[in-house]
Amino acid sequence: MSENDIRTTGGYCLRLRGSEIPVSGTGMVIGRSQGCEIYLDDALISRRHAVVFARDDGIVVQDLGSANGSFVNGTRIAEPCLATQGDQILVGKHLLEVFLTSAVEASAAETRFDPQADTGTHDLLADHEVQSSEPTKQGNSLALLGEVAERMISVGKTEQAEAMMSAHLDGLLLEARSGPVLPESRNTAMACALAIAGALRQARWVDYVFLLGTATRQLPPAAVIDRLYDVLRIVPPIRLGSLREYLSVLQAEPTRWGPAERFLLRRLQGLEALAASR
Repeated sequence: MSENDIRTTGGYCLRLRGSEIPVSGTGMVIGRSQGCEIYLDDALISRRHAVVFARDDGIVVQDLGSANGSFVNGTRIAEPCLATQGDQILVGKHLLEVFLTSAVEASAAETRFDPQADTGTHDLLADHEVQSSEPTKQGNSLALLGEVAERMISVGKTEQAEAMMSAHLDGLLLEARSGPVLPESRNTAMACALAIAGALRQARWVDYVFLLGTATRQLPPAAVIDRLYDVLRIVPPIRLGSLREYLSVLQAEPTRWGPAERFLLRRLQGLEALAASR
């Protein structure tokens, strides 16, 4: 390696599950191919998913036409994006955090990060390229972000999670009011809103669940109803009108529901008395 091959990171690195990744100024590809400098074994990640470049003022992230996209602080990027201290880059199910450290020398030719190799869990295939040649699975962007938000909330970064998810949740509500949305997206949005509501003690996100339910005209899953009972006991009083409108929409079409759905509806109706007692 010659001196011309070496670039300093300008003090910025990436952190993934406790591991620090020095980023070169000549660019490092993130992907599922064994040839990538940052190799991540994730079926939601494309073989060549994104590229990162270190600069003195941060790390530039550029998506490489991946199937599921690259996100910086919850926003899907279409152009190169500068990420700085504390910013979070999401590729597939992997969240990489940009952080400032002492300047690090790295080689674009020789630096390579493989978290599985570091932990000893690498799948020892006879032909390593067999796995990376599998097609990339299409992922639901909101579901991916929801998983990241829940991890952030679990480590006390609830306000950051709310900031990341707020526009996406509001956007889904607008979409639901104008047409159908994926059940997975609806359920993810409800679960994420309740996680934020419980952590921040904010009633508005409970109201959001009822507004989204009204727009989709669908019952929430049992897990969401269970969580509603928990959260309603710790947040300030909600707007009863949102819940009552939701119940009215569901009760207007009784023939839609089978025995299992009617049980969920009764549990949902029980929330009104709890909410009114707050």
